[in-house]
Amino acid sequence: MVILITAYASGETAVNAMKEGAYDYVEKSGNVDELKQIVRQALLKQGSLGEGQALKENPAAQTSFCGMIGTSREMAKVFATIRKVANTPANILILGESGTGKELVARAIHENSSRASMPFMAINSGGIPENLLESELFGYKAG
Repeated sequence: MVILITAYASGETAVNAMKEGAYDYVEKSGNVDELKQIVRQALLKQGSLGEGQALKENPAAQTSFCGMIGTSREMAKVFATIRKVANTPANILILGESGTGKELVARAIHENSSRASMPFMAINSGGIPENLLESELFGYKAG
């Protein structure tokens, strides 16, 4: 298991680290509790802790994550991906058909990020006319 810790984080290096197989990419922030949690999750996944072995033998043991419920291997991959990308400074595009849980994934990413204490605002951009979208997102100043 590789956890990359850097003081010079960028979206490009985060993506490259994940492609190369890093378990997580953490920006050096001095938050020891956050780092302990990431290391604990890595050890659980690796099976170095007893609980990780139980998860391997019984994948249904972890059935929910941030309001999402699932026991399949695919959902476990979604949960792992959310954990990996949550603290990257990169923008994340979530695609999917209506009703597939895109907002749940966005909320989970937000809740697991260092920005969790900041407000989360869900916007249905499909419900806003194209000519008003920019002013709705970034504000409008007359003239």
